[in-house]
Amino acid sequence: MFIFKLSILFTLGVVLSTVMNKVRIPDALAYTTAGVILGPSLLNLFNYQDVYSFELINRFAICMVGFLVSKSLNISELKKLKFKAVYVSIVQALVTFGVVSAAVFLVSQSLVFALLLGAVASATAPMIPIMVLRQFNAKGELSDAIVPIIAVDDIVCIVLFYITFAISLVLVGSYNFTALISEYAAMLAFSIIVGLAFGLLCVAIFNWLLKNREEHLIFAVSICFACVGLAEALSLQPTIVAMATGFVVANLARHNDDIFETLYRFAPPVFLAFFVATSSIVVMDISHVIGFGLVGIVYILARTAGKLYGSYLGAKMLNCSKTVRQYLGVSTLAQAGIVLIMSDIILAEIPYIGEQIFIIIRGGCVIFLVVGPLLTKFAINRAGEIPEIPKPL
Repeated sequence: MFIFKLSILFTLGVVLSTVMNKVRIPDALAYTTAGVILGPSLLNLFNYQDVYSFELINRFAICMVGFLVSKSLNISELKKLKFKAVYVSIVQALVTFGVVSAAVFLVSQSLVFALLLGAVASATAPMIPIMVLRQFNAKGELSDAIVPIIAVDDIVCIVLFYITFAISLVLVGSYNFTALISEYAAMLAFSIIVGLAFGLLCVAIFNWLLKNREEHLIFAVSICFACVGLAEALSLQPTIVAMATGFVVANLARHNDDIFETLYRFAPPVFLAFFVATSSIVVMDISHVIGFGLVGIVYILARTAGKLYGSYLGAKMLNCSKTVRQYLGVSTLAQAGIVLIMSDIILAEIPYIGEQIFIIIRGGCVIFLVVGPLLTKFAINRAGEIPEIPKPL
């Protein structure tokens, strides 16, 4: 029965995407709409049990996106940009963290609450900008900057999260900060080492054994599944494993453009399933949207302000063009995926605080899943980077 439901899901996703494309609405929003329609909040075709059965697809999708965005971390390309993407990402993430933490602390008077929400606020959902850029075939300085910046942005967010999570555990319980930081640092370092080593193995296979795009696709998909498996088996951070693997492939594989391009072509059904599961989960209970109170509203506003100002400040400090300074922040507001994993970690370890953070993050994801694709399209359109569609004769 679940397989039959999937066929309905893919059909509705294609239909909504086709209809919305008539008015140039991003596919990401069409997929999110399909999830809301078919999920527990409306038609209930996918009930609670069905939605959680998407967990493997979600983990695979997160690793696949981590692998894909690593293409933008090609060293030769970063050198051309003088590593501006790295510096802008760090500035943007730190500013967002500071703005959200300060704003949340003012209204909640809870340092733990403020630190944790500040850390997760800096994350961006790479999947949404990637989909929008590819759908509208966007090309230009802003479009070239978006993906590497959000790739580094998520790395910074993961590091910030574990640092603030360790501080929070110390503040609420009898934990040793040094021991916690050492544990998390070792986990992240080992995630990088495993990803790099696995990437070298993958490069050897790509370079010496695989000859055509079909073989590249099959092996690229298997790499993403392997990243999920390695992270689970060794208790590693899956996004870091996938990004480290992709980084090696992007820099050392002979036909890396073909490898990533074939995987991009495989991505749409995976993205569709991911958006259905994510949008269904975050709107399962309407309280996620209307019950997160003043702190939730402050979180939404402060994250938006932090992203906009942080991106502008970082781009200005690095002498980026006026277009990048104006529209980078707007194009990186989408949020989903990794922040949901972070909210689950917080809920499991600090339940009395995690429950409200859980609701705020999911409420925020509802909003940013809707406005994120539209704002990314708005930004690249205002930047003049969407090609004109020829009018029929």
